[in-house]
Amino acid sequence: MNATYARLKTNAYTSSYTTYNYVPSGTQAKPYITLGRLIGARSASFGNRDKAYEENVISIDVWSDYPGDKECTEMMANVVKALTGSNLTIVGFGIPALLLYEYSEILVDVSESAVPVRHGVMRFRVTMAS
Repeated sequence: MNATYARLKTNAYTSSYTTYNYVPSGTQAKPYITLGRLIGARSASFGNRDKAYEENVISIDVWSDYPGDKECTEMMANVVKALTGSNLTIVGFGIPALLLYEYSEILVDVSESAVPVRHGVMRFRVTMAS
């Protein structure tokens, strides 16, 4: 998750958004990006080779209070471009990670304020090998 966090903070597509690996208490100005939870992890070896791999499924969330889906959709597209545009190198693994974009949806939350909040939920599968 550290590599994805660093990429989102520094990549030209996403550096204009505030990115959190956790959301501080209090109301945060939107738009922003948060690293979601680690959904699943799997480790294994490549048969008789001395190589191992690890696969993680992570979620990344985008938050917007812009009217309509436009800003949220653009943010989600920028996250995909930032994370899949070049190899992601992860400390402890010799081969650059393979990052696949799997899923996304936009939820609308009207429970906390008069302004609806768009919550984009994205899921990525990250495969790393040593």
